[in-house]
Amino acid sequence: MKKLLIYPLVMLALLMACTVDDPDPIQEPEEPEEPTNPTPRDPDIVVPLDENTTIVFTPQEEAAERLGTSDSYTQELSKFDLISRTKNKASTEEEDYLTYASQQAQAWTEEEKEVLEERILGIKDKIDALGLKLEFPEEVLLVKSTMDEEGGAVSYTRENYIVVRGLVNESFLIHELFHILTRFKPERRTALFETINFMETNRIVYPEGIRDFVITNPDAPFLEHTITLQVDGESEEVVFVLISEEEWDGGSFFTYLKQRLMFVDGPDDGKQATLVDNMPVLKNFAAATDLKQKIGDNTNYTLHPEEILAEHFVMLVQGQEVPEPSYIDAMKAVLQQE
Repeated sequence: MKKLLIYPLVMLALLMACTVDDPDPIQEPEEPEEPTNPTPRDPDIVVPLDENTTIVFTPQEEAAERLGTSDSYTQELSKFDLISRTKNKASTEEEDYLTYASQQAQAWTEEEKEVLEERILGIKDKIDALGLKLEFPEEVLLVKSTMDEEGGAVSYTRENYIVVRGLVNESFLIHELFHILTRFKPERRTALFETINFMETNRIVYPEGIRDFVITNPDAPFLEHTITLQVDGESEEVVFVLISEEEWDGGSFFTYLKQRLMFVDGPDDGKQATLVDNMPVLKNFAAATDLKQKIGDNTNYTLHPEEILAEHFVMLVQGQEVPEPSYIDAMKAVLQQE
């Protein structure tokens, strides 16, 4: 989820956690099913991204259906998520969010489609020129929304679709395409995360004590990678977590968002939050003296390692000059492999 320049202000502290209590088996997203109406797409709403993938300007009715359908993100929503995203303290069920989200779908204008088609084709040319071997779903849907369901963000993803509030610039489209790529190609995700020193592990579950206050990122709703950092002079294995420290009382959830390092321990296939008095051990990012040495200094958008990588992908595709190009070169090497 992208929130323009609000995020650097938003990145303060976090209270989140996890334990492993025989979680449900991890299921990677499957190739999306065809819409209920198998009629071929109107050529006027389809833009080629590569020889196997098209981007679709999703009609409002279908967009509403997609936004209102349960998926791996909406099934993870916490109590705070449900209330703050629907702006209704009575919201307690996933269905409350789905109903609200479906009501935010909007229709594309001809001007928007024309401008965005040009930007998509520009992205295609840049990817082709870099020789990147990317594999996306057959269709990547572009959904227009008021974005009220996501706190006024500029863009985010769910399953095989990108949600935006209308005309967005090229960098937002590239950023969100990266999330689609890693969601449907987990084998690529592992190698990409290693370029910023995050290692794959089991899916870590939030402890009951703070579960209600988790702020879930639709682009990366799970904790499945850890990083080892020097925290207060000790080597600690941690994950990045997001949470609210207070009940929702109006406004966007972004104003409540706190970010922390959460300690984890356990065997490679059984990581869980380190608990003290049934609460996770949380630290400010500033406590990790080698954080920038591990993840680089190319972006301050560090809500989740997935978001760091999405920004690196933007830098790669756009050919930006960056402070530490070695991270971009490492990503390029991974994405040029068959």
